[in-house]
Amino acid sequence: MDEELKSLIKVWISAIISISYCYYIPPRIKSGVPRLCSLCPVLALFLVLPLCFSSVHLSLITAFFLTWLANFKLILFSFDKGPLIPLPPSLSRFICFTCFPIKAQQNPKSQNHMPKLVFAIKVAIFGVLLHLYGYRKNLSPALLLALYFVHLYLEIEIILSFIKNVVCIFLGCDLEPQSNKPYLATSLQDFWGRRWNLMVPAILRPAVYAPMRRVSERRMSSGWALFPGILAAFIVSGLVHELLFFYLTREMPTWEVTMFFVLHGVCTAVELAVKKKTTVIQRWQLSPVVSRLLTVGFVIVTGGWLFTPQLIRASLSYRLLKIRMKQRLKAIEEDVWTAVESGWTEPCVKTKDGEYAPKPKEQWTETDKLESKFNSKAIYEIFNAINAEQFKLVQGCSSAKDAWETRIDHLVAIMRGLQLSKEEDLII
Repeated sequence: MDEELKSLIKVWISAIISISYCYYIPPRIKSGVPRLCSLCPVLALFLVLPLCFSSVHLSLITAFFLTWLANFKLILFSFDKGPLIPLPPSLSRFICFTCFPIKAQQNPKSQNHMPKLVFAIKVAIFGVLLHLYGYRKNLSPALLLALYFVHLYLEIEIILSFIKNVVCIFLGCDLEPQSNKPYLATSLQDFWGRRWNLMVPAILRPAVYAPMRRVSERRMSSGWALFPGILAAFIVSGLVHELLFFYLTREMPTWEVTMFFVLHGVCTAVELAVKKKTTVIQRWQLSPVVSRLLTVGFVIVTGGWLFTPQLIRASLSYRLLKIRMKQRLKAIEEDVWTAVESGWTEPCVKTKDGEYAPKPKEQWTETDKLESKFNSKAIYEIFNAINAEQFKLVQGCSSAKDAWETRIDHLVAIMRGLQLSKEEDLII
């Protein structure tokens, strides 16, 4: 935990220094490619910083804030576009608007804040969902899948709402909502463009959709040029999600997540093409309730087909590794496994000042030496059981317990809710 805290401090100090540079220097450089070149070192740094963590949560959150949001906003900033234009009046606002999925409200009086009661209800429902995972063996796979997506929505909503409120208090300004009741979407266009994670489409429109549409208009009419723009935006979103999954699992992408977004891009384009046929729309007009069920159902079903399998496989592989490693360590010697369970700390002695310092090795007792030996054997076996990318996360661990919990235990814990079949439940 101490190492993670140190990494967290170092990463965000580096991020703040880098964004401060972006606030003071690049605006003095001509917009376009010259300004983009001045930002390239920062963009590259933000790709690397999430790898500094061994914690899944810290790595994923940092990747979302810096690798995804900050990098795309800074690229748009290079061309005088996006949410960072006009330049915020203070460095603190520039840092917050760069890193976080927030945007200042243009007309604060026209929008209402989410009532505190609604937020409390969402937190309560989220707590109930976590409790339900304890009974997952008695739940059908379809219900588990639906619960997972409700879980995903509520977790994102709670985290982003918390960040929004903290930043709102810190900056003293009103901010736009991050989502707009996505469960009420009546179409895919409505879901992705106007309701779900609104900061993402606000970035992808000027960064991907608009340039692609302008290029396409050179070869086709304006009405048809929007379709390549839509597909390009969804493809880029898919690739970014593949990168986020890499930070989460540290495994090579399977491209299923990209296919999920490509599928939704194609379906959204087809949906818009059908809407252009007014006679078809008038003949097949659906009620809002049916439209909402079809839209949300399509997102859940396709998500279960393409979005979650990579997470499930990662969870399964780590649970298998956990079982095999436990038996292997016990086979070497029972005390080796005890070193993983109980943990090991370097022997210390109390100094004259009343503080503790490492005990000189010549003063180690036989028990100290044995405990160190068992810990070293356990670490050696754990290091040999993981790949090079995973080794980077645990190479600084001096305790076998820390190494175990860092790479083998935490992914199992975070993905337990994704166990959707009896075969997987057998190996928990």
